[in-house]
Amino acid sequence: MTTFQFGGEHILFSNVELDYTLFWIQSRERLPNRTYWSYRRTNPYTGWTNEQLYYITGLEKFPALAPLTVNRLRHDDFLTVDGDKGGKINLQIPYTFLDYNNTLKIGGKITAKDRLMDRKRANASVKSGQKIEVQGGTFNWERVYWNDPLVSTLPFNAFVEDANYPANNYEASETIIAGFAMSDLKWTDQLSTLVGVRLENTSTDYTSYKKVTQDASYTDVLPSLHFTYRYSEATNFRLALTTGLSRPNYTNLVPQFIVDDNAKTISKSNPDLKPAHSKGVDLLYESYTNNLGLLSAGIFYKKIDDLLTSSTTFQSYNNDQYKVTQPINGGTADVYGFEFAYNQRFNFLDIEFFKPFGIYFNYTYTHSKANFESRNMPLTGNPRHITNFAVFYDNPEIGLQVTVTTIYRAPLLNSVGTNELNDFWFDEEFRLDISASQRIWSNLHFFIQLNNLTNQREVERYGDPTKDFSRLEQTYEFGFSGLAGFRFEL
Repeated sequence: MTTFQFGGEHILFSNVELDYTLFWIQSRERLPNRTYWSYRRTNPYTGWTNEQLYYITGLEKFPALAPLTVNRLRHDDFLTVDGDKGGKINLQIPYTFLDYNNTLKIGGKITAKDRLMDRKRANASVKSGQKIEVQGGTFNWERVYWNDPLVSTLPFNAFVEDANYPANNYEASETIIAGFAMSDLKWTDQLSTLVGVRLENTSTDYTSYKKVTQDASYTDVLPSLHFTYRYSEATNFRLALTTGLSRPNYTNLVPQFIVDDNAKTISKSNPDLKPAHSKGVDLLYESYTNNLGLLSAGIFYKKIDDLLTSSTTFQSYNNDQYKVTQPINGGTADVYGFEFAYNQRFNFLDIEFFKPFGIYFNYTYTHSKANFESRNMPLTGNPRHITNFAVFYDNPEIGLQVTVTTIYRAPLLNSVGTNELNDFWFDEEFRLDISASQRIWSNLHFFIQLNNLTNQREVERYGDPTKDFSRLEQTYEFGFSGLAGFRFEL
């Protein structure tokens, strides 16, 4: 990865402020020797319980049953080049209105992203009438690459390049030119507003391997209005009226049909994707304490048109059943809910032991109703409940900080199926993390971080996990992770 950035800040005449930034980033990733050994075995698993099959690894020994055999050897050569360049400029102009000092800010920004994707794939099948059997309890060639001399001693046919795979290669780009104007306006000592508008033009283009090209351009005007009422020095009421834009990933617009014969999956793009637009209302209450505490509560509502989501379907391909995923526009959605947050140190108790302790808690409830092909369902990626709870200890006298955090997320819809039985969900998750830091000398600290101490698995299901018809698709188990080290501060 190569990065270049240049910028500056200046104070001009009459306290007018100017800032600007230019940047250029390029990253290259080459994966030249990805090797895949594919195995096959047909077993009835007679006498195995569902619980035993749930934890099957493929390494088990099956007495008197069919041996594991090599089915195919595959290698991939991938090259991805990503570019990101652009710049921004802002001008801040102070002025007086109704005897109050206010600020007008105007600016512009341009970003240009591009990607080159160059992929090749080749397969070698086992020769007719030959078998490559593997002893139970091992896969044998975990660290053998496709071009290893050992491979030539096995009864494989010559590697044949997959002529269809390069059809997914492409060059694509996205350019966004934006300008904005905003101003804070103070009406009284208690009431102020922030009003602004953003103008954005988005242009995308791509050229696929088959020389199919497409150019698209659209322009959006996005106004917003924020009110702040300062009821007291420690209490605020805020009201926000906003509009928003969510663009589809420009690489999802390039015609692609990516097949994974090992996982039996197909990933499709969607050149017809449109950006999603939203309108929202937020009302928030904030109260600050003199002990670095905060209590906030709010309600919100958003209306989304042409929401961006994904679909999961099944189709027959190469005489087998494949899972097909594709980004789509999912109609309209209404989202509303409330949020609550509380952050407080215990030094207000005036008890010496509790002074370094504190808690942080937040909770968000969201109800969403999305419409897709006359079906009503939750918004994808939008769980109904999310909560975080943390207890922390911060003692600057001895230089010790400890934080214990729990995170809960309710089930969430990940992609839309043909019906509720085939909707793709993630199960609920609960995590426990611990982090600590101890000052050893004035500028030297020892730190440690432990994540996922609950060994939370990622569970994927078809159908709402809270319903009886939900079916397990697969699970990922990562265990806990840890990081420890020393930090020196100048």
